[in-house]
Amino acid sequence: MKSKNIHPHKFSGLRLMLLLGLSLAANHSILFSQSEEDSIAEKPTARIGLVYTQVNQDGRLVVTVKTKVEGAFENVPGVKINFYQTEIAAENLLGKAITNNKGQADFLLPDSLQKDQDILHTYVAAIEGNGQFEDVAEEITVKKAVLQMTLEEEDSTYWVKVFVGSPDESGEIVPAPDVECKVFVKRLYGNLPVAEEFDVTDEDGMMSVEFPRDIPGDKEGNLTIIAMVEEHEEFGTLETNEVKAWGVPLVINQQTFRELWSNRANAPYSLMILTNVILLGVWGTIAYIVARLFKVFKIGKTSISASK
Repeated sequence: MKSKNIHPHKFSGLRLMLLLGLSLAANHSILFSQSEEDSIAEKPTARIGLVYTQVNQDGRLVVTVKTKVEGAFENVPGVKINFYQTEIAAENLLGKAITNNKGQADFLLPDSLQKDQDILHTYVAAIEGNGQFEDVAEEITVKKAVLQMTLEEEDSTYWVKVFVGSPDESGEIVPAPDVECKVFVKRLYGNLPVAEEFDVTDEDGMMSVEFPRDIPGDKEGNLTIIAMVEEHEEFGTLETNEVKAWGVPLVINQQTFRELWSNRANAPYSLMILTNVILLGVWGTIAYIVARLFKVFKIGKTSISASK
């Protein structure tokens, strides 16, 4: 039987390959454990939506906070939002607000910002130092604007006239043309558009809408009329409103009729009689059953006494 000689260099190559495999496996294990630790330590990310609104010259910042849960975005309540002017810095802090159950926070801007000479304002909303989410911020830059509404009556026709303007470099208000503007009437569950289509301002920054005369108002015919510029790329959302007696007065009919849809005091007599008969029958049956039970109890008690 012949013995087969194995060259010593083959053992060295085998050991080298074995060491290389062990090294790769160890590195893979370390990288996997590190990535697993990073995924565990990583906080979820929240998404901030920041909108500027101006109602009757009062500026507000409205923030909506959402996060992705099982592939869908949900509103996040109870999150503290810091509001800054220009950039995130302690000296630029304007104030703080907490999101409500709809994930929204509303912050009223100081009057000093509305009255200063700056044409452009940059605002930042930030989530900072939150134990649930990573730090995140959203920035918005808005240009100062003026929205004015005039209500006029001409030849028995009601007109809503709207002016949109913004200050130039000298601070003088100049017209803002081609701005989409809508006119609404405030109702109980929302705003009712006065016109079917929106209109835009002309070169003088003006827009006019004929107001209908058949919209119901309160007892005095008062209506809350709203002019609005929605989510303009430079101005944000602008709104102004005024109460005017341009509606049809609400007439309350004092005459009462006994109908099925009337209140309890004016219910039809037939319905009242039927209801009382049913109630009398039910309570009469209950009273009869109770009386019979007492009689059975009395008979049983007498039988026990006689047996003794």
